Amino acid sequence: MNYKNRLQFEMEIICLREWEDLCQHTKSTYYVVPKFEFNKCSLEYCWNIKFKEGSKSLCTVYFREKCFCVMIVIGQKKKEEFERILPSLSVDIQKIYIESKEGNGQKFLMIDLEDNDRRYEDVKRIIITIFKRYDLIDKA
Repeated sequence: MNYKNRLQFEMEIICLREWEDLCQHTKSTYYVVPKFEFNKCSLEYCWNIKFKEGSKSLCTVYFREKCFCVMIVIGQKKKEEFERILPSLSVDIQKIYIESKEGNGQKFLMIDLEDNDRRYEDVKRIIITIFKRYDLIDKA
């Protein structure tokens, strides 16, 4: 099974509605198209889908057995903005942020999404806030 067939298969068995909504939200907000890449880092050695605006990575999506994981990198320049909204995010997201180790001035938030819940809405809000779409913050 080649990687595109494998990804298609994985998308069919996981939260397809949430995945499609995240794609649509990211495409319509930032006008980006998901890009399939193979990740060779030690954390996740697998195929993933990256959403990039120019050279900036909005997020990376990894597929799991019954969900998908969104990785958002909080860099040094965005840390203050993120920490400003952190108290308004779900306890789960706050815990993920606190427990994430910092490396090279960055935190890598690995957020599993199983359904359209508070975490899912928080992910959209984080992306909008970090990438300066203040006009959309109240809508996320």
